[in-house]
Amino acid sequence: WSQGSIGLFRVFPPPELQKHIPAEIVQTNLKYLDEIVETIRKAGLRCTLEGKEPLWLPESVYREHPRWRGGQCELGRITTKPYFTPAIDDPEVLDLYTWTMKAWCSRYPEFDYFFFWTNDCGSGLPWSTYQYPGVNGPSRHRLINPGTRMRKWFEALNKGVSDAGVTARLNIASFSFTPAELGAIRAELPEYAYFNSVNSKGESALAASASLAGTMDTPNCSIPGIIPPFSFVDDLRAALAPGKDGELRKISIDSAHMELASELIDAVLNDDTNSEKSWISRKAAVLAQVADKLYSPNCSEAVLDAWASIEKAQIAISQIRQRGIAAGVALSMNTGRWLYRPLVPKPLELTQEEKAHYEPYLFSCASKEMDANLCFILGKPIFIGDGVVWMTRWAINDAVGTIKSAISALDSAVAKCANDSSKKRLELLAKRLKTWICVLENARLTIMYQHALDISRIPRFGANHLDFDDNITFDQRALELRKIAREDLDNTMELIELLKNDELGDLFDRAKTKQEETVFKYGPDIVDCLKRKMDIMLDHWQEYETLYPTSKVYEFEPEESVNSSQ
Repeated sequence: WSQGSIGLFRVFPPPELQKHIPAEIVQTNLKYLDEIVETIRKAGLRCTLEGKEPLWLPESVYREHPRWRGGQCELGRITTKPYFTPAIDDPEVLDLYTWTMKAWCSRYPEFDYFFFWTNDCGSGLPWSTYQYPGVNGPSRHRLINPGTRMRKWFEALNKGVSDAGVTARLNIASFSFTPAELGAIRAELPEYAYFNSVNSKGESALAASASLAGTMDTPNCSIPGIIPPFSFVDDLRAALAPGKDGELRKISIDSAHMELASELIDAVLNDDTNSEKSWISRKAAVLAQVADKLYSPNCSEAVLDAWASIEKAQIAISQIRQRGIAAGVALSMNTGRWLYRPLVPKPLELTQEEKAHYEPYLFSCASKEMDANLCFILGKPIFIGDGVVWMTRWAINDAVGTIKSAISALDSAVAKCANDSSKKRLELLAKRLKTWICVLENARLTIMYQHALDISRIPRFGANHLDFDDNITFDQRALELRKIAREDLDNTMELIELLKNDELGDLFDRAKTKQEETVFKYGPDIVDCLKRKMDIMLDHWQEYETLYPTSKVYEFEPEESVNSSQ
């Protein structure tokens, strides 16, 4: 997770850290920021940084500077070595933060709001109650008041901001602080500082915010361009409304939705707030206006229907929760590499060559037996048990049903659309939704297959349901496993057909090079890996019959066979 966020020292490492932070990483980050800030400058807007701090540093830093070693921060079930954050109570470390904030704000004075997530994702505060390895930190700093600790760190960060000749608000947040910690910290907050987005006066850091940005764990599961705009328009109305001096408003947009967001912003800015019509009526007009412009008037109703269906689908998927996060399916699909995992009856017997296209990207450091379990995600079992599987499959079924309705509406609109540009937009949106269905169906089938494996130790026999031959007894385990696996084979084939010409990543967000593939992002060879999955499944297909013969020679299971299968 720390790779998905910018840390201060990964962009502007002080001289003492420069030999420990790879120069190519620093240059890549600077190039990325230069491009974004240039866009912001042209628009006359300001910038916000959302990162992780205090973020872990390479072990070589602490070997050279032992007193800089802060708290241990890693989540043990998904890491194979310890990680340590810098000791923010140490005066030398505070000087490092001052240096890097001055460098940052000198090069990018547009930044006036810094938000740092902590105690998660490779970051952490020493001696705070919730740290993944347990409460820990440098022994000499153990009894420091948490309020004093945070105040001095804020002061060091702000000194760098001031030395650069600018002003900024600083916000540190996490889900993990006790009321006692929150109270102690807020009691000593400087006027420019916020903790969990609230300052010492109880005021919020942001007056309003709006976001049309997908992340690695949002319900659209790596499919770009299918975030519905309804709530964004509501939030835009608040973010763009007149406010008090000094209020901060934030709008977040990612590149996949830039065009849509720009049109929505223009439409909201031009909305007649003095109209006698209600906001509900005006909101509908804003959305229709944008749909008309991007897709042409005779197609806009289908687009609005599609947006509504996408939102309903995301609500259905959001019921599948992972520790309170409405992203259980997306996180599992990525960190468990579900799209690439072959559904086979004996997963523990897969060879290293058969696992080579997915095993390096499993976010786990568990045993071979646990990692073979399709529903062992992020080092722990989820989607386990009949009730969980039942609810998950039906939540996904609901989502898929609404997405199919959207595709049907878009297909009808394509047939009526005379404008080639609008037709291409409609076809692209429909293809994205079809890709999303394939991804969701893979999740449903993967979860169901693992459940079928989990209960396969229990013999289940039954007669031919069509009463074709009275002396044939079927083993239902083979029928169920094979049925699910066949459905996943066909679904994978459909996904390959969609993605085989998707070289630009219009249908599926993935890394541009194999070297950039991570546990959260599939690589550019996705089609080859999907084909490899299908080949492996078919290579093992006869194992269903070997393990669970579908045509029994006995009308009952012999006692020794029952005992051996328990």
